[in-house]
Amino acid sequence: MAGFAPRVHSLGELLGTLYKFLNKASLEALAERVADFASKMRKDLWFLEESYYRGRYGYVEYEREDAETCIRAAEGVLNLIEEVRSLGKS
Repeated sequence: MAGFAPRVHSLGELLGTLYKFLNKASLEALAERVADFASKMRKDLWFLEESYYRGRYGYVEYEREDAETCIRAAEGVLNLIEEVRSLGKS
């Protein structure tokens, strides 16, 4: 859609890049949807990202609730991206 792939791992940076792209493409309603999602899910997105780094670079044990938080955040990101893809084509 954007014609480029940002080389970052931060979910916040990726969502920020998507927000800026959507605004420049005159898709303000979608941009606001991304901003709202990032704002509402900020804590869970941070935890998902932090879990990725901790799991990749060290040994960490997580509780079931932690895993559920990560799954919920990841599913939210995937659903948001699918929404942007489908509405961006319209």
